[in-house]
Amino acid sequence: MRVARIAFLVIVASGLALPMVAVGGKSVLQWMADAKARRLVEQLGPEARTPDSVMIELTRRIHGWYVQNRQIQDPPLLWRLRPYLTHELLPELFRLPEGLIDTLYVEGICDDATRTLIYILDEAGIEGRQLNIVNRFTGAHTVVLARLSDGREVMLDPLYGIVPKLDGKLVSPTEAFKASKKGREVNWYELAPTSNNGFYEKTEHAVFAVQNAGMEIKAPIHLNGATSISLGRPDGDSLDVMRDGMSRNLTSHWTYLGHKFDRGWVRTLTFAQDTHVKIGLVEPVNVGFITTDVQPRIEGKTLIYEIAAGGSLRFIDGRAKRDWIRFKSYQDIDYIVFEARP
Repeated sequence: MRVARIAFLVIVASGLALPMVAVGGKSVLQWMADAKARRLVEQLGPEARTPDSVMIELTRRIHGWYVQNRQIQDPPLLWRLRPYLTHELLPELFRLPEGLIDTLYVEGICDDATRTLIYILDEAGIEGRQLNIVNRFTGAHTVVLARLSDGREVMLDPLYGIVPKLDGKLVSPTEAFKASKKGREVNWYELAPTSNNGFYEKTEHAVFAVQNAGMEIKAPIHLNGATSISLGRPDGDSLDVMRDGMSRNLTSHWTYLGHKFDRGWVRTLTFAQDTHVKIGLVEPVNVGFITTDVQPRIEGKTLIYEIAAGGSLRFIDGRAKRDWIRFKSYQDIDYIVFEARP
């Protein structure tokens, strides 16, 4: 009986120890990230006295960090584990806040830089949210939408080192993109010699929304007398699907089936003619990732749709199931072929 009791106590202690270690680890990491953010805010010069100047200077500094570090080829383990440690389904007691790991380990591209700036803005008392921007001509990008205490919103781009200005004042993306569509000149102000405003050269076709707020990405399919057009080819890689999607002004977001970036997205293909659609996947079909409003015919790794002229094919990303083994909700698309139906 004594052995059984000891074994029972060991099991209970082990079960309690792991959560305690996890909570302790979270506390240490949060303390480290908060200290780093606090130091950066405290280092701002006397010129950073107004909220606008604080936001500009913090955006400039984060841009400098990512210019220096985003090309590192072997990121730390903690950075690679970020999607799992911050996952929405992880209990809050153990879940790390978004931006914490990004602040500790400056790695990655636009969404990583955005999370870093949001985390540090919070230390400065400024609310920030992730804003997703999709442009048919220049791909997709993520920036910060900062909200001030008076309700004013402004856009900050930490990766490219850009802030939009109208008449010398920081403005929201809504103001900037509306002004561009009306032909007004928007100053996509460069904060550093390494800034790059190329993404904003054509903004009249941009759609944008705060993360998880919902956004529809539309792409029109016009065969224009051709028998077919293709995005990518059967090569086991989705990169050429992204490249071809951008070159045909269909956006870069046809590389996956399911949910990859934002559960609020709806990606819609519209068709000017009767069209036979073939979507080839890199791996065998996971039916839980099929989110279209009509069901396809499945042949091996291929999904087949028949769409009538004037119809559409909507991919509702929020419907995607979760793969609990791989801890993701999408699979890569190998190629897409649009063929005219006789």
